[in-house]
Amino acid sequence: MLLRFYYDQGRDAIVIHDIIHKLRPVLVGPTTGLAGIMRGPAFYYLLLPAYLVGRGDPVIAAVWLQLLNTFGLFVIFLIGKKIHSPLAGIVAAFLVGFSQHIVDLSRWLSNPSPILTSVPIMVYALLRLFDPPPAMGEKPTPAAGQRGVWWYIIALMLGLNLQFEIASEFWFLPAFVLLLLLYPQIRPAKKTFAIASLIFLSTLIPQIVFDLRHGGIMRLAILKQFTSGDQSSFTFTLEQFISRSSFYLNSFTTLFVPKRPELIISLLALLIPVLISTHRRLLTPVIILFAAPLFFLLPYSGNQGNFYSYYLIGLFPIFLIIVAVVLAHFLTHRYLFFIPLILIFLFTRINLYLMTSFLSAGVDGPEHISLGNQLQAIDWIYQQAGDTPFNVDIYVPPVIPYSYDYLFSWYGPKQYRQTPATDTRDLLFTLSEVDPPNVPRHQAWLDDRSRFAEARAYARFGGVWVEKRIRKPVKSKP
Repeated sequence: MLLRFYYDQGRDAIVIHDIIHKLRPVLVGPTTGLAGIMRGPAFYYLLLPAYLVGRGDPVIAAVWLQLLNTFGLFVIFLIGKKIHSPLAGIVAAFLVGFSQHIVDLSRWLSNPSPILTSVPIMVYALLRLFDPPPAMGEKPTPAAGQRGVWWYIIALMLGLNLQFEIASEFWFLPAFVLLLLLYPQIRPAKKTFAIASLIFLSTLIPQIVFDLRHGGIMRLAILKQFTSGDQSSFTFTLEQFISRSSFYLNSFTTLFVPKRPELIISLLALLIPVLISTHRRLLTPVIILFAAPLFFLLPYSGNQGNFYSYYLIGLFPIFLIIVAVVLAHFLTHRYLFFIPLILIFLFTRINLYLMTSFLSAGVDGPEHISLGNQLQAIDWIYQQAGDTPFNVDIYVPPVIPYSYDYLFSWYGPKQYRQTPATDTRDLLFTLSEVDPPNVPRHQAWLDDRSRFAEARAYARFGGVWVEKRIRKPVKSKP
């Protein structure tokens, strides 16, 4: 099993377990990395049915997310078809479904993953707002009266996007304001606007209640992000803008053909003829929705100066949809059809290589850590212990071993009807993960355990080390 089950996944699984078995509903979701700012709880409740049906199995939760994101590919096909043609829809679904980086994100059992579906749904609803009204004397179609429904879907998706990942998704809000200014024909009626606003605000109710119950902790944290003092997360310098633009180029290059930024630049050049074609009517609003968050994020310095590529996850499918429209446009060109064929070939070749390399690597690499070898290590511990009660001591680079806390509490009783003892026992197992950046710290941890427990057996499963130890007799004071 190549599922990555680390700090975040273990933390989320523990919260969902408590919701199910201890009836402890939660008002906020995972942390954002910014002190005091919490995401909403939608991700927990989205995974809850999968953990319930799978009886706590993280693999079932991961499969559920994959099914959700597979539906997102169908929506992406509809978007490409609506903007340009069925060919564009097929190319868009192929690019998003075959991009190794997107595949990696989609199988990431973490809160940003559902955005790969919620954002396409939002984009498709936006495009439906541009459906032309019926001609004079023509009988209205059912879709003609659904503009309000599409606004309600947009409002819901905007709210859910903010619960899954805040960094770029927050800036979809000013992007929609800009679209309303530029396209009066999509402006909602007053009643529709009021209902859509209520739908959006309803997604924030859990966080609002949490904030009120905790003395405005989230409001104060958000204000700090926008102040001009030392706490500000925005840097308005030329160096910042150049650095962020380079980051953008590298991030979007990774989606298509990694380490080949010239291909992205060539695609931008090919976009110009498409923008002066008849397909620009629906393509331009999508480009605005894509470009506005990038513009607003230029001065954002990130979480303690760190700006991670997954902050852009909501923009990734939109980018590849735009690329697909460009490729489809030239695939039907009488003389230039070979250009998109070459680009699609390069994309397919490198991403096929990356995916086959990942899938064929297995779980035995010296630094590989995934659910497969984590469970191998836990099996070894239980088999060595037999019926003897034991303690377990764990070292993981994130310090807090949420992943193993959950796995021992779920997998132990399920397979062996036993969990590690909470009181001190003579039999001790140490479990540690490789920590390449901090090898001396890892070794010091192991040496410290050797002071009070003698190693009797050892096993290694990829990047997970386990040792069976017996505690040394405690010397009595004279």
